[in-house]
Amino acid sequence: MRVNSDFIVVIIEINMTKKINGNQTVEETMGDAVGIKMSFRAFKEEEKRVGRQLTLPGLDLTQDQLFFLSFAQMWCAKEAPVLVRFMVLRDVHPPGKFRLIGPLQNSEDFAKAYNCPRGSYMNPDKKCSMW
Repeated sequence: MRVNSDFIVVIIEINMTKKINGNQTVEETMGDAVGIKMSFRAFKEEEKRVGRQLTLPGLDLTQDQLFFLSFAQMWCAKEAPVLVRFMVLRDVHPPGKFRLIGPLQNSEDFAKAYNCPRGSYMNPDKKCSMW
């Protein structure tokens, strides 16, 4: 799966540069990608049922953009360098930043919500799709 194979982690504090092992993280990455896709589908079904768009005052974001923003907040954290090192070397989960970027780069729904140009970093030409 392309999602994590191209990501390189640089940890300045411990002088480490390492490419994420996509074979090591593929199952969890697929789970993240399927999870966001299915969650967005359920979100859109509920939107149809409710029949109205919800917004947050003071934020000029669509309901779809708010959905993806809430997903991003889940992975918004300052991870300790030693934890990132462990994750890159041994864990089946990629560091949080990449658990966010990978699935969203492969999401047509995200690209549409944020009008990401085709071929851009967050909307690459080659995507991995489960179905």
